[in-house]
Amino acid sequence: MAPIEVKVIWDFQNAWVHDESYDSRSKLKQRIQNSLNLINRNYFVHKVIVVGPRNAKSRLLEAFPNDFDFIYLPDDNIRCGRPQPPCGNMVNRSQDNTNNTQLVMRTTDRADLRAVMKMHEFVLSGFTDVLVIQGDVDYLSPIQKVNSFANVMVAKPNTDSCAHMMGARTWIWEDMISPQGSYPID
Repeated sequence: MAPIEVKVIWDFQNAWVHDESYDSRSKLKQRIQNSLNLINRNYFVHKVIVVGPRNAKSRLLEAFPNDFDFIYLPDDNIRCGRPQPPCGNMVNRSQDNTNNTQLVMRTTDRADLRAVMKMHEFVLSGFTDVLVIQGDVDYLSPIQKVNSFANVMVAKPNTDSCAHMMGARTWIWEDMISPQGSYPID
């Protein structure tokens, strides 16, 4: 059987690697592939697409350009520029107490949106096997919709906030990247 490329999108802000050692980072892509190979030995990962701001965490991964491609977002929030109260009918509003203005969208929300867009781009380009590594439920609805015609798998942290997040196959992120790999939980 022919190799099957799995497109991997990682929202690293919400699903970080807690073991930040060089050894762990250098083997991250291979460990993801090892877990995928437990369910299909033909799966392979070319590169992991890392989505989020360029910061100290993402810089730890830049030493491995053969394993990761980066979609960097500015590490700032988008403000509507008006003081509290509301800034009209904005998509996402939350208060930023540092300057008493209202946020239209936080950096983490923009990373979520960019990762979902990348997932759709891959599926619309003909890739039917996608792994989304994320740490919040913002992906739930888009993944459910895309899974009707693609195989969108999920790796999520072992936290209560992700309890309902499921893909076609679902892994606990910390287990997936363990040296021995892991099977999905479903």
